[in-house]
Amino acid sequence: MQGTSYTRGRLEVARTYSQATTISLFGDVGWAGAREEFDSNDLLYGAGMGFSLMDGLIRMDLSHGLKGPLKRFRFDLYLDAIL
Repeated sequence: MQGTSYTRGRLEVARTYSQATTISLFGDVGWAGAREEFDSNDLLYGAGMGFSLMDGLIRMDLSHGLKGPLKRFRFDLYLDAIL
């Protein structure tokens, strides 16, 4: 989970219920290491759901690792400001 190179991706499907509330389902994939050691079998996967308020100003994600050493639940809270 560390190295001189990395790649990552996210697929997200979201439904907006009002101008201020959005619920989403997402899947993440990532890899880190030396570029010459890249192997698609080493990719880490996770999936989860998110909830955001005020057009993404506040976002909460609950995710779970599906492959890799950290197969556990994780909760993230994001506070963002429009610049």
